[in-house]
Amino acid sequence: MQIQFNGTPFEVEKNTTLESFLQKQGLASQGGVAVAVNNQVVSREQWPHAVLQENDMLLAIGACYGG
Repeated sequence: MQIQFNGTPFEVEKNTTLESFLQKQGLASQGGVAVAVNNQVVSREQWPHAVLQENDMLLAIGACYGG
C-alpha cells in the first residue's frame, strides 16, 4: 500500500506500524523527533500501536540545536 512520508511516496506492507516504518528510516531511535499522521501528532508511546493505512500522510520533524 502507498503512504507519503515528508512529501515522498513510499510503498509499505499492510499492517506496518508507525514504529517499524520509522525504524527503517533510521528515526525511531533518535530523540527529538515528532511525528504526525494525517495532521495528528502521534506520541512516541503510541508508535508501536499505530498501524499505517493506505494513503496516510506522515510528517516527521526533528529538533535541531543552533544559535
